[in-house]
Amino acid sequence: MPGAKRIFRPAAGKQASARAKRIFMQYAWYDLVGSIGVALIILAYVALQIEKIRSEQLIYSVLNAVGAGLIVLSLCFSFNFSAFVVEFFWVLISLYGIGRYFMKSKKEKSEKVKK
Repeated sequence: MPGAKRIFRPAAGKQASARAKRIFMQYAWYDLVGSIGVALIILAYVALQIEKIRSEQLIYSVLNAVGAGLIVLSLCFSFNFSAFVVEFFWVLISLYGIGRYFMKSKKEKSEKVKK
């Protein structure tokens, strides 16, 4: 019929099952690594928001650095430029936070010795 709209109907039965298996089978080890990284970043952010940790604590920066590092690792196998840039800078900023934590600790120890 000319001008009639076609209704899309998803494949059923064996065809849909085969497609689902192909999608599942494409989940590689690096996808799992990236997913763990995402979970670590989300965990750090949730813990910050519910006030279980503070942004000045070492654990916050470590969770973010490790999480972003795992995502960067997974992106090396399935590259996406914009995601890589975000995660690369996330790692750098988290490493800065880790360095700042240790410099602050070192400074506090040296001030205690002077007293």
